Amino acid sequence: MGLDMYLSATKYLDGGWSHVRNDYIHGENNSVRLVPKDPKPDNVVLFDNVIEQVVGTPYEELSKKFTEMSSATLQVRVAYWRKVNAVHRWFVDNVQDGTDDCKEYYVGREKLEELLDICRRIWEASDLGTPEEQEDMLGNSYQAYPHAKVNKHLANELLPPQSGFFFGDTELDQWYLHGIKETIDQLEALLDPDGPFAKGNGWDFEYQSSW
Repeated sequence: MGLDMYLSATKYLDGGWSHVRNDYIHGENNSVRLVPKDPKPDNVVLFDNVIEQVVGTPYEELSKKFTEMSSATLQVRVAYWRKVNAVHRWFVDNVQDGTDDCKEYYVGREKLEELLDICRRIWEASDLGTPEEQEDMLGNSYQAYPHAKVNKHLANELLPPQSGFFFGDTELDQWYLHGIKETIDQLEALLDPDGPFAKGNGWDFEYQSSW
């Protein structure tokens, strides 16, 4: 129980549509015949591969029975937070129009860039102290900052915490900074201009919380 936060990436796959898979050859008397495109367009190859991997049957065979199987939406989780209530509050205020209802909301890439910039500013303005290596519940090591001092004025101005039912601590301390660093790491990977989710690769993003 508590505040769980998810960011997903979705891509619309249109490779099943007839006009995407075929060329329309017009003949005499207004007759039209369909000729499969050769070679297959990249979006058709992707669609066929995804359908076969997920459903377990080649698309060419499936389409004979399921004639409306023309598109699909692929969704993958690309970021997760737990009880990072300041970041959740930012999404509610800046993406959800102030409505905190655990529904899924579209997040523009520019909004994620804005959040990343805010977190970087807070991180760089804080006194991190001497870092220490610690382990999480799964035994994975991470760098902690138990002596860190947050720039509270900037944090309260740009990314203030939010109290709530099992939302976690609202102190501006090392755990607040841990959430800031976690956000920076995840968003930098997601927004990498040379990464798989880079602009122009056809991905949209959605935020959803659960509490």
